[in-house]
Amino acid sequence: MNIFSGITTLDPAFAKDQSAIWTTHQIFNGLVKLDQHLQPIPDLAKSWEISADLKTYTFHLKQGVFFHESPKLKFKSRAFNAHDFLFSFQRVMDPEVASSGAWIFNDKVDSLLPFEAPNDSTFIIRLRKPFAPFLGLLSMPYASVVAKETVNHDQFSTHPVGTGPFQVFEHGPGEALILHKNPRYHETDSQGVQLPYLDAVKITFIPDRSSEFISFLAGNLDFINGLDAAYKDKLLDKNGNLQPALREKINYLKSPYLNTEYLGFSMSEKCPLAYRNPLVRKAMACGFDRGNMLKYLRNNIGIPGTGSMIPPGLPGFDSSLMEANRFQPQLAEKLLQEAGFPNGKNLPKIKLWTNPTYLDLCLFLQDSWKKLGIPVEVESMPPAQLRKAIKSGEAAFFRASWIADYPHCENYFQLFFSKNFSPQGPNTTHFSNPLYDQFFQEYSQLSQQLESEKMASKLQKFIIQESPIIVLYYDQVVRFSQKKWEGLEPNAINQLELSHVRPASH
Repeated sequence: MNIFSGITTLDPAFAKDQSAIWTTHQIFNGLVKLDQHLQPIPDLAKSWEISADLKTYTFHLKQGVFFHESPKLKFKSRAFNAHDFLFSFQRVMDPEVASSGAWIFNDKVDSLLPFEAPNDSTFIIRLRKPFAPFLGLLSMPYASVVAKETVNHDQFSTHPVGTGPFQVFEHGPGEALILHKNPRYHETDSQGVQLPYLDAVKITFIPDRSSEFISFLAGNLDFINGLDAAYKDKLLDKNGNLQPALREKINYLKSPYLNTEYLGFSMSEKCPLAYRNPLVRKAMACGFDRGNMLKYLRNNIGIPGTGSMIPPGLPGFDSSLMEANRFQPQLAEKLLQEAGFPNGKNLPKIKLWTNPTYLDLCLFLQDSWKKLGIPVEVESMPPAQLRKAIKSGEAAFFRASWIADYPHCENYFQLFFSKNFSPQGPNTTHFSNPLYDQFFQEYSQLSQQLESEKMASKLQKFIIQESPIIVLYYDQVVRFSQKKWEGLEPNAINQLELSHVRPASH
C-alpha cells in the first residue's frame, strides 16, 4: 500500500493524522476497539464494569498477551500487564511529553486518582463526571499500551514495540515501512485461525497521487484510498459507478464516512451584520442544489448535506431532518424578504475563504447564490493559511470539514459549545447560546439510549434553526483494491484493519 503524505511518527501518543493512525493501529492495541458498527468491543480488556454513578470503569485484562521482540531497541518480549496501561496513560497526560492526545483524558479523568492498577490483570479509570462517549475515546491510538522500557529509546518513534498484529521489520523514513506478522498475536478468527492472515505489509510513500494511481493500475499497489481529482474520472463515471473497463480487475468499496463538509459563519464582528441574521444564513442553506454539485463535481461521492451537522452512519443521526435544507429557491427568496433583503437588495458582499481543493465547489455556490441576489466573493489560499485564518477568527465565512475523532454525536455538538471558542477549542464559528449549552452538557452525560437519542435530535434541530453552518455534504469512504484480496471493507471512521485481509476465495 502507499501513504502519499508520509508518516511523521509511529509513536501512538502522537498519532493525530490518518497516516499515523492507520499504521499505529497495526502495531498497537488498547483496552477496547470498535467493531464495524462502531460499537466498543474488547481488545486487551476481556470485560469491564461501569459503576452506578457512571464515573468508575473497571477493566479485566487478557492474560498471555506479549509485546513484540525488538533487537533494535534491545527489548526482549514479555507479557503486558495493567501497570503498562498505567504508565502509558500517565505518559499521554504528562505535559513534558506534550502528546497530541492528552485531551482524551484532560478535564475528564479524576484529578486525584485517575488511573489505578491494583494487580496485573485489573485496570481502573475514574472520571470527574459521567462522560457517555468515554469508551469510544479509549479506542483511539492515543490509548494504546506501550512498554516503559522502550519509549525512551531514540528509535522508538520509527521502530516502536507494541502488542498488535504486525511488528516493524524495516523502516527507512521517507522510503518504505515493512511490517511482519506478529507470530504471537493473541487474536483468532471465528474458526480459531490465528490472525493476521498476511505475512507482511509493505508501505511506500509515493507523494504524487497520479503516480500512486498508475502504480495501482499496474498492480504494484494492492489498494488505494480516496478519490483524487487527478484520476477520479478514470475510475468512476458521473453517477459514481466504477468505469466498465475496470470492473473485472478492481474491487470498489464504499461506506458512509463520519466526515461532514460544511461552510461556517463567524458570529463575531468580522462577519457583516446582515449575515449574522439566521434568516439570511437559512436562505443560503436552501439556495443551492447539492445533488447537482455532487454529481458534476464529485462523481456522486457523498450524500447531499440537507440535514444537520451529524452525518449518516453515526448512532444518533436523525434521518427525519434530511429535508430541512433541501434545494428550495422559492423558500430562499421568501426568507431573504423576511430578513429585509428582498432579492438580495442591500446585502453586502461576503468573502468565502477556501483552499484550491474545494475551489470548484465554492465557485458553484457563488454562482447559485448570485441567482438569488446574494453577493459572494471566493478567495482561495493554501490549506495551512486557511486553517490559521479560521482559528484566529479572521475568516468571516469559510469552508471546513469535521471528521469524528470518536463515534459519538458529542464530538460534533462540541463545535457549538460556547466554552470551546477557537483558537484553543474547536468552536470556530464562536456560536454561543445558553440554551444550547445547557442541552449539550446534559447530553454528554446521558447513558440511556432513548434519552440520548431524543436529546441528540433536539440539538440537531437547534443547529438547523440557528444555521451557524451550512452543510454541503456528508462524505463517503471509497477504496479500490485488486481483485485478489478480500477483507479491506471500510467502516464509517475509515479504519484500516489489515489483520483480516486475506487472498480472495473466488
